[in-house]
Amino acid sequence: MIVPEYASTAPLGSSSYPRHYLYIGCLTPEQGPAPSDQIRAGRPFQWSCHIEVAPGHYDHVSYIDTLGDGTGRTLATHLVNQIAPKGALIVQQDQTRRVLGWLQQSIPELGQPLAKLMSQLIEIDPTGQSIADLSPRNLAQDQRNLYALLGLEDGLDPHLILPDEAAAAAAYREFLAGHGGKIRKTALVKSLLHFADRQALALALAEQAEPRHGQGVATTNRRLH
Repeated sequence: MIVPEYASTAPLGSSSYPRHYLYIGCLTPEQGPAPSDQIRAGRPFQWSCHIEVAPGHYDHVSYIDTLGDGTGRTLATHLVNQIAPKGALIVQQDQTRRVLGWLQQSIPELGQPLAKLMSQLIEIDPTGQSIADLSPRNLAQDQRNLYALLGLEDGLDPHLILPDEAAAAAAYREFLAGHGGKIRKTALVKSLLHFADRQALALALAEQAEPRHGQGVATTNRRLH
């Protein structure tokens, strides 16, 4: 599949507000279930977006597909409805562009709004900011303020913290399998939402070449379907 090269190479300092720090979680082919399962390999199943509406002022929206819709249609619908068609869409280099390109080609009726989102892309490489390092004790004061502002110090059980995308994919597959009852499924969803939020936070922290101060109020609007 050929995906158009939409992503901007403009420096983030020149990007307009709002700035959307978007992470999309996927099942990769090597982690995918058997063809008979509900969700097919390599398909997106959740996203999280921290929205900087003005310097230091954040909002937040997220979504996780709890039905195992392998088409990505509901996920994409919520994405285009929640992300403003203006400002910068700051994403992980290569990965998000490929996912949005696949959604655009797979869901023709959403082609135009998805193309608009792709025109807003600014790709960065957040690899210098390890997810494992995203704890308050490892962050500078301005970054700790951002971490707390976005509501990520939520007392999550350390045993439920997912270290990487492979663990997140495994947790999602366990959720779809339905083993362990309602309590376990609720814990898995919380872990997955927390993981995606931290991935999106890594983009925001990687973008902050210079600390910026602000008194924002983070609100959360989660979408579970």
